[in-house]
Amino acid sequence: MHTTFKNKTALVTGVSSGIGREIAQLLAAHGTRVFGTVRDPKSKNLNWLEG
Repeated sequence: MHTTFKNKTALVTGVSSGIGREIAQLLAAHGTRVFGTVRDPKSKNLNWLEG
């Protein structure tokens, strides 16, 4: 079975670091619209989300 994530929407928790960040980046790279949550919205680890 082959699953495509293009034109899908995902909610990922913990996108500022670790597994959450890696999953969010991977999904975004495959055309998924990603909504993410973080503990600290002022985190400097969120610059990859811009754009």
